[in-house]
Amino acid sequence: MIKWIIHKPINKGANKMTTLNQAVDYPEEINSSSFKYDEIKSVFEDFINDEQNKDFVENHKDDLHHEIFNLDYYIIGRYKAKIWLEDQVFNVIDIIKKYENFNFGQVTTDLSEPEKVVNMYTYIVGEEIVNNFVNKEVK
Repeated sequence: MIKWIIHKPINKGANKMTTLNQAVDYPEEINSSSFKYDEIKSVFEDFINDEQNKDFVENHKDDLHHEIFNLDYYIIGRYKAKIWLEDQVFNVIDIIKKYENFNFGQVTTDLSEPEKVVNMYTYIVGEEIVNNFVNKEVK
């Protein structure tokens, strides 16, 4: 796990500010061996290979992640989400917590709702998949 040092301003009163150096765990790397990576990647591939989306893919690479992984739910229903998570629910929750703490400074996903957990996890994995695609396209 990678440790990043962030500098947080601390108010010491009377308009005196200083910074606190704090080690923060960077979210673990999402890669092709991540839980359900291939399944999530197939959603991305279906979108970019659809003839109706060719123009969008070509002209709106910056919006691909939002379009594919943020405009619709990946899974709808608590039961389906529980089944989808298999025995990885705590690993998935850990990834979400690290991602949100690193990017937003707090966890905002309702981790008691399996549907929200699945949808946030696919959002995170989808971000990595889209970034890999865009980086290959640029090279």
